Amino acid sequence: MCQAAIDKASHLNREEDLNAASVLLTITGHSLWEAQQKQFPEPVDIQDYNQWTTTENDSIGFWQNFNHCWLKLGGNISKTLWQTTHMDRNAKESLEEWLKQLADHVINVSDFLEGFGLVDYERGIWEDDILSCFEDCFEALEQIGTTPFNSQGSYDGAGAQIIQH
Repeated sequence: MCQAAIDKASHLNREEDLNAASVLLTITGHSLWEAQQKQFPEPVDIQDYNQWTTTENDSIGFWQNFNHCWLKLGGNISKTLWQTTHMDRNAKESLEEWLKQLADHVINVSDFLEGFGLVDYERGIWEDDILSCFEDCFEALEQIGTTPFNSQGSYDGAGAQIIQH
């Protein structure tokens, strides 16, 4: 399940970033740890060592794919936000909460995996890189001006629009 979710998220494009985020939010630290243990067990004896070398490379690829999904998502969001000049106030607040939810999820997954030595190494979640990417999103969001009304002329946030330059 974990690998299938990563595969799905890695093939999404910019218009589907919300779907990619919802897929990534389903992947918990526990599910990543279980996938790591099940698919890439440590060698038990010398006869397993040759198999382990191949498995170790596969394990690194698994983690690279997972991390690239997060980095691609953050990069896509950041790029869009840096091109945005104005946004409805309610939409901006909602987007900020959503970005916080994504960053908090990365932190929670990292906190779980840290005890297993799977944080900020080639094999494991790249917490610092991913959070840095989302910090750029917050900086981009901060520079966006707000409008008091949405495209519908009301304050409810429905129909909010992003004005890009």
